[in-house]
Amino acid sequence: MKRVLRYIFILSLLVFLGLAGLVFWASSPNHGLQDYNTLITKEFESEALDDSLLQVVTYNIGFLSGMTNNRVVDTDKSLYEQNLRTVLSKLADINPDIICLQEVDYNSDRSFHVDQQEAIQELGYGYAGKAVNWDEKHLPFPGSPFDFSSHYGSVFSGQSIVSKFPLSDIKRIVLERSKQLPFHVGPFYIERLMQRSTVNVNGRNIQLMNVHLDAFDPMARTKQITFIKEYVEDIIDEGPMLLVGDFNDDIELDSSCLSVLTSIPDLAVAETGEVLESRTFPSDDPKERLDYIFYNRAFIEMLDASVLHEFGTSSDHLPVLMSFRLKETKGQ
Repeated sequence: MKRVLRYIFILSLLVFLGLAGLVFWASSPNHGLQDYNTLITKEFESEALDDSLLQVVTYNIGFLSGMTNNRVVDTDKSLYEQNLRTVLSKLADINPDIICLQEVDYNSDRSFHVDQQEAIQELGYGYAGKAVNWDEKHLPFPGSPFDFSSHYGSVFSGQSIVSKFPLSDIKRIVLERSKQLPFHVGPFYIERLMQRSTVNVNGRNIQLMNVHLDAFDPMARTKQITFIKEYVEDIIDEGPMLLVGDFNDDIELDSSCLSVLTSIPDLAVAETGEVLESRTFPSDDPKERLDYIFYNRAFIEMLDASVLHEFGTSSDHLPVLMSFRLKETKGQ
């Protein structure tokens, strides 16, 4: 009997060590930290950039998976190719000066190894800042850990700022993560980031923050927004400032923690119409407003803002556009 128990113990130990080794391998990165915060510049035919009317777009592109994002469904390369064509065509039509993106794949199994940031930058944007928040050798999600055919596999993904105007002082700021994660989820969980950059608009600087906050843990999201509030309060009087992204919170709900931001004097949110017109998720039948553009009204005058329904279901989110101008002096 003792011998049988010994064999069972050894076998159990080997299984445990094997699983632990598999988790360690799968959750280990393919890239070094030096690849997590980079600036990519490209040369395009020079053009005089008009700073009298500026446009910024924020768009969670959901790695161009459309309505299949985070669902256990079969997809093929043609879905991603079609969604990319749609996004490129619509962005070319609008021709914004600055595009802030979330859930961008740079080289991932799930999106057939297309660098989506590079494809968008090729529309004529000389500057692109990359902030990586997911780098896994094998991501056992969204299906069962044992259903390998449903896994995302190797993932290299993050947030991007794509700009016609020069970018500098790019920072990748990791926000506090959820403390409610199960032990088997923690090693694979996406990092939540605030990507910060300075945009030089013909000699004037805009402080730009591109965020993607926790979608599943309200307590973690509240702490992340509180950190952002303190950060914004430190710089809001220094000059033009934009805070954009996927906040994963609906300002219309009583439980929303976005009131922490709206309580900051001089920080305004770009209003895109009535409640129904402002919703951005899901893109096929929007029920929630998760994506926002905030700005400091002492230095920036908002001219117009809208949710861009013409992008359809290229992502499960809809993009938000704001047209604005920089004030000559504070409060003008």
